[in-house]
Amino acid sequence: MTTKPGPTWSTNTLAIGVASAALAALVGFAGCDPDDSESAAAPPVAAPTTAASITSASSAPPAQRDPSAIRFDPALRPRPNRARGEEALSLNQTCVDCHREEARAWAGSHHQRAYDNPAFQAALAIEPLPFCRGCHAAEADPKAVPSAALGSLGVGCVTCHVVEADAVLAAGAEDAVTPATATMPHAVRRSMDFAKTGGCASCHEFTFPGAPPTEDGHFMQTTVREHDRSPKAERACASCHMPQEGAGRSHAFTSVRDAEWLRSALAVKAESGALRMTTITLQQTRAGHAFPTGDLFRRLEVGAEVVDAKGKVLARDARYLRRHLDAVPGKRGRTLVKDDRVMFEPLEVDLDVSCDAAPKGATLRWWVTYQRVAQTGDGKDPERAEVESEVPLYAGTLCGGAIQ
Repeated sequence: MTTKPGPTWSTNTLAIGVASAALAALVGFAGCDPDDSESAAAPPVAAPTTAASITSASSAPPAQRDPSAIRFDPALRPRPNRARGEEALSLNQTCVDCHREEARAWAGSHHQRAYDNPAFQAALAIEPLPFCRGCHAAEADPKAVPSAALGSLGVGCVTCHVVEADAVLAAGAEDAVTPATATMPHAVRRSMDFAKTGGCASCHEFTFPGAPPTEDGHFMQTTVREHDRSPKAERACASCHMPQEGAGRSHAFTSVRDAEWLRSALAVKAESGALRMTTITLQQTRAGHAFPTGDLFRRLEVGAEVVDAKGKVLARDARYLRRHLDAVPGKRGRTLVKDDRVMFEPLEVDLDVSCDAAPKGATLRWWVTYQRVAQTGDGKDPERAEVESEVPLYAGTLCGGAIQ
């Protein structure tokens, strides 16, 4: 009888080279709270690699109405298709002039680069739709190509925080309006909705164009409803994606693109067992929504292969965990046919390779890789999809000797 290797559990201890990951803008992956004892602490937020110019502006803040005239509307929240044009540029600069630390973090972030992002530009070249521009160049007219300045603004300070003329929207433990003062040139509307998912929902969950908004299967992104169904539904999106920094929260939105942060969200066990199978078990450590979440181009590649002593691949098998969508004849958009992503319970992935089947001197190696594909194609053959970027999360060997 052949002795089976024991299971190998991996968390975030693997040192592994990371490919460049130009992941698309406006996505996240796990809702958690830094103060929650069940959650791992967020790593430090790195400074943006690209900075938009931050200059002083001579324009005065907009005039404020009498605070008594301001009425709280709980439905107010950030949304795409603002189309405020040049007005948004000058207004955004007033935000930058006062809130300089937040502005420095935002500059170069995937919110600021939502339109200029190479991954988005490549997709937009294939489908140059107003539907896409409305989120990624939120302050420009979605029916036209935005100016360079409005494109570079992407999702600006004003897109999220200035949703009405009378006040700046901010997170709050309760709904309230604080009027402008001599030292605060604008009123502040504190919103519990904005503090939870309301600040993110309009851009991070939506249907395919023209699809009914009532069925999961017609949604292009489902991050918010995933969060609502998760064990962490009471946690705010910002508790993971905008970690606390000093007196405020980071506006860099870097954690979801950080390899170590991604690894820390997933625990992986690999075991070569009976029936000539290798089983990779994946479990979220912060179950705030599915992993991966966001656009339909994101997936996990879970694979294993047997290689001989010289590194030649003798056998290989892989699975691609994602939202599987098929085209709808006669209609734009797609319909969900299967969703095999990691949700909130352990997920076992069986691969048709094993140590039992490996010849003498061969090695079985396995991996879990976070990928973004340029296009999903017809979805029938995931091996043919063009991988635009990837982040190796875990890898290891289960049997055999060293590869020469």
